[in-house]
Amino acid sequence: VTEKTLLYRFKICSSNWNGDYEGNGGGGSGGITAPKSTKIIDALTGKAKCLNELLNKNGDSFVQKLLANFQGKSEFDIKIVSVDKIIVKDVNGNLVESNGETTYNSKINPSLINIVISTSRADANSSLDVARTILHEYIHADIIRKLYTANNIPGTLDFNLMYEKYGSQHGTMAALYLSSMKEALKEFNKIVLPNDYKNYTNYYGEEPNDAFYEALAWSGLKDNNVKAWTDLSAQKKQEINDLASRVTKMSKTVNCP
Repeated sequence: VTEKTLLYRFKICSSNWNGDYEGNGGGGSGGITAPKSTKIIDALTGKAKCLNELLNKNGDSFVQKLLANFQGKSEFDIKIVSVDKIIVKDVNGNLVESNGETTYNSKINPSLINIVISTSRADANSSLDVARTILHEYIHADIIRKLYTANNIPGTLDFNLMYEKYGSQHGTMAALYLSSMKEALKEFNKIVLPNDYKNYTNYYGEEPNDAFYEALAWSGLKDNNVKAWTDLSAQKKQEINDLASRVTKMSKTVNCP
């Protein structure tokens, strides 16, 4: 985000900035209470559409619970669409294929945040990894709506100041959303993709643990030189990479609703 003319004041659900938030009810991971639902315009196709519908299932929305890290109203909707391929520049300026991308242009539509998901990457990746991609892009959308919304909540902190502290969207995501992403992936895997959960257990001789889901949550963040990643030791980085690679052993198919 380069254009930051609007301030957003947000309610911290807990004093813990590591993603362990407290709430009254809401069910699911951590007892998070989701904010008022953002309207999501689903124009996805195929496997990505199936997984997005499972992530947004009424009564157990993994997306809304994940976006409840910081509560507050929002005047933005989110449109999520499928495209064949997404080509972006990496941190070194090289053109690479990306799993997804989130953009916002206030001049074209001041109330809409756009997410695109790569069909070619979604078809090639495991279902759990595609779910991670979709959640990752929803977090980008959540950060954008917090930076740009005109609503202010009295007695709260300024999200823009926190954003500046971490330097970028990925830096903010690594610092504030990583733990909640881990919890969302763990719950989604066990409840929605139980066969994958069992296959992982049979293949590795152990149930997938928090370290595995946290390692998976690092995907899309660690290659952007965020401080939370560069501060880790070489040994810790290797452990995360090794655990994250296990997702490739999971199924690429998913049962649609």
